[in-house]
Amino acid sequence: MPLPLEGIKIIEWGVLLQAPYAASLLGEWGAEIIKIEPLVGEMVRGYHTFGGVSQELKGGRNLGFEHNNPSKRGIALNLKTEQARQVVYKLVDKADVFMHNQLEETAIELGMDYETLSRYNPKLIYSVANGLGLKGPDKDGPSYDTMALARAGNMMAVGEPGTPPQVALGAQADIMGATLLAYGTCLALIARDRFGIGQKVDGSLFGGAMHLLSYALLTAHLVGKEIPRQDRRKVVNPLYNHYICADGKWIIIGGLQIDRFWPNFCKIVGIEALRDDPRFQNWQGDPDKTEEIVRILDEKFATKPREEWMSLLKSIRMAYAPVQTVSEVLTDPQALENEYIVPIDHPVLGRILTSKCPVHLSKTPARNKSAAPELGEHTEEVLLELGYDWDEILKLKEENAI
Repeated sequence: MPLPLEGIKIIEWGVLLQAPYAASLLGEWGAEIIKIEPLVGEMVRGYHTFGGVSQELKGGRNLGFEHNNPSKRGIALNLKTEQARQVVYKLVDKADVFMHNQLEETAIELGMDYETLSRYNPKLIYSVANGLGLKGPDKDGPSYDTMALARAGNMMAVGEPGTPPQVALGAQADIMGATLLAYGTCLALIARDRFGIGQKVDGSLFGGAMHLLSYALLTAHLVGKEIPRQDRRKVVNPLYNHYICADGKWIIIGGLQIDRFWPNFCKIVGIEALRDDPRFQNWQGDPDKTEEIVRILDEKFATKPREEWMSLLKSIRMAYAPVQTVSEVLTDPQALENEYIVPIDHPVLGRILTSKCPVHLSKTPARNKSAAPELGEHTEEVLLELGYDWDEILKLKEENAI
């Protein structure tokens, strides 16, 4: 069965994460991705550490580049030369999408802007990712993942009251920005097929970070009050809170329907006396009483290991989840059974685990990722497909275009 995006060709001229990862998401659904890099390689190939963790892998591979660029063919071009730009124009002529996250001034300078490329292909989908959006007083300013999270309010939406702003690790604004750019690109492809038009698609880190907080933003607007940062000792509902267990591991419980779960919850936790204590008959909405219940539950949860608590909570069909480390997620049977994480055979790294698109189509499922390309690995192959002969390819090399 063909994949949903089989036959779609995407030319990606991206750096770091947002645009490259957006293209790779579409590659999982069958799109052909050709990645353009400068002759010295995309900058992330040279990153030695990220968050204090080494990015250097076996065989000279780079962790960041592998994450951002699977399922692609790679070509190396010197876009400062007219000859290399002509290669891109020939690619664009037969492409469906051109995607990048370069600065607009750079795209214009090198002839990679929408106005130029759309002359070669009027039905081209031109998808551009940026930091803060294409309009506004800071539209031309540089931005990175953490800056977007900071400006969108995310850093002040997590952590406990009175603590400094909290940084969410793992390039979350980049990942969300990439996901939304892929989403917009698919919509533009549908519009092209329905209405016969090409168009420009833009997404940003800032917009993606705001999207993550859409509920909180609407609350602040309509209610006139922000959802406060939570002190776990002073939560409104002690049955919707996280607790540390006897083995030092954390668990979060989700008893949103307090009246439904309170009697059975008291029984499995061993606080039936609290359930029947007249002082706690009407504890909901009383901050002093809820704080005391949290204190009691802290003591109770500290008496049993997490696995035992999960078994007890499961017996009363109350929602719960282990608060896991990133490493623990890699062996979570729920993640493995649903193929959110899958094994692949990498030509250099061997058998490894990698993420897979967490959306399933029953008859046209996504394919597993393949290894990211080496620098310029497919340059000659792609040029031959475009109609260049070996003499012309040699001349391009002599002219420092490839």
